[in-house]
Amino acid sequence: MAIYKKGTPSEITDVDRLERCVENISVPKMLVRGRMSDLVSEHRAREFVKRHPGMGFVDVSNAGHMVAGDRNDAFTAAIVDFLKA
Repeated sequence: MAIYKKGTPSEITDVDRLERCVENISVPKMLVRGRMSDLVSEHRAREFVKRHPGMGFVDVSNAGHMVAGDRNDAFTAAIVDFLKA
């Protein structure tokens, strides 16, 4: 069992709840991860995407967990490309 810092978001600590929620979303979905994230590893992100067929995935370089704040240009481009598809 992983040990998390106090205040770690429930999306990280309660993965089963997150999975149930994602399964109930009926619109297209995309996971945007910052490669320097200290909360979501590349392995966890790829496993998550595998469990949800059709989910888009972007791994943004030079960004931590707060991708939109760290690399707003890359975040916006990924979202716009996803919405155009």
